[in-house]
Amino acid sequence: MYRAVERFADLEDEKYIYDVGMIYPRKGLNPSDERIKELAGSENKVGKPVIEFFEDPKPLKQEEESKPKNKKQKK
Repeated sequence: MYRAVERFADLEDEKYIYDVGMIYPRKGLNPSDERIKELAGSENKVGKPVIEFFEDPKPLKQEEESKPKNKKQKK
């Protein structure tokens, strides 16, 4: 999964605007590996990475939710 680290207009997706923190690609878009490399590197029109890889936190949250919570005992 990728997220925008710079605001940019995706020139290969009808200039769709990605604000910082938005997930790339948006639903229904399947960019090539080459396009992802271009946006994650400096070989693009901006000259610096505009997206970065990150791991989806959802599985981690599910693990945390399944752990029993320690309840404080009242004295």
